[in-house]
This record gives sequence, C-alpha cells and structure tokens, in this order.
Amino acid sequence: DDASAGRISLVGTVITERYRIDAMVGSGGMGTVYQGEHVHMKKTLAVKVLHREMAAVDEIVARFEREAIAAGRIEHPNVARATDFGRLSDGSFYLVMEFVSGQSLGKLIEAGPLPVERVLQIAGQIAAGQEQETQAAQRERHAHLPGEPSGRHAGDPRRPDPAIRHAAIGSAVGCRARLST
Repeated sequence: DDASAGRISLVGTVITERYRIDAMVGSGGMGTVYQGEHVHMKKTLAVKVLHREMAAVDEIVARFEREAIAAGRIEHPNVARATDFGRLSDGSFYLVMEFVSGQSLGKLIEAGPLPVERVLQIAGQIAAGQEQETQAAQRERHAHLPGEPSGRHAGDPRRPDPAIRHAAIGSAVGCRARLST
C-alpha cells in the first residue's frame, strides 16, 4: 500500500483548489485512485494520481499524458468520462474522471455463474467501450492495453441491466476501477 511504500495519502486534502480527496479507492505500482468531490460543483469524481516517483520517468509521464488526452476525447456510455488533467505542486500528475461506484466485474465473476444473457450483454458493452478506447489510443498514437475485469464497472445498480463502464486509462496508473451491479 501507499503508506508502506513511503507515499503520502492525499485523503483529507484539497488539490488544485478544486478537488477534495475523500477516500482511497485503490493503489497500484504506478498510481493511486481516490474518490473525491469538486468543491464548487459538489460532484463526486475519481481522481487518479500518478505516484510522484513515476513523474521522474519521462516515458511514463508521456504515456500518462497521451492516455489522458485520449480519455478526454472519448464520449461513450461504456467508458467513464475524463474531465481534467494536470500536475500537482509535488510534481505528480493527476487525471479527474467520472466516479463509478460499486463492485468490480472480477468480484461479480468470482461470486458465481451469471446467466448467459447477462454474460452476452456484459461482453457486448465491454467490446463497445474497448473499441472507443482503442480508436482514441490510435488517434493519439499510443498502445492501449485491454482492461481487466477489475477495471470494469456497471452503472446504476437499481436498473435490471446496469451498463458496464471502464476507466479508459486504468492501465496507465496501475489501479483498478469498479463494476456496480
């Protein structure tokens, strides 16, 4: 985790005078995903922060920036919308995205077999979102790595057919998104 790696958590802080960081959602080798809120709009968001030590690696920073630009151009119901990107005072980079709450697709799969109709629906939604991500990556001329089940979320859990959502640059920060059903 971040504490054992000597990283400082942003929970309880306000970054760029706009985003209050409320909770850590997940952390990986390259970055951390937080749940936050835009302090003026009172809107819950996901804030992905590239670990500060990664900001010293030009190749990683360039990839994060290309993926942030690509993510910002995707407007698709199966891809979480990216809304802001920048650099923090400590030199680390951040990306603000739509927050999709709930359970990861990986956890849903672990819970047991799903009906065939639901599996086909999920597969179709993943393919549709992945196609948009791949096209955006190609426009920005960078490789796009396919997401894993833990990087997928479903939408409104009150709906009988919640839409699958994917955080478009999850692979860039090594963090996992969620699927809510």
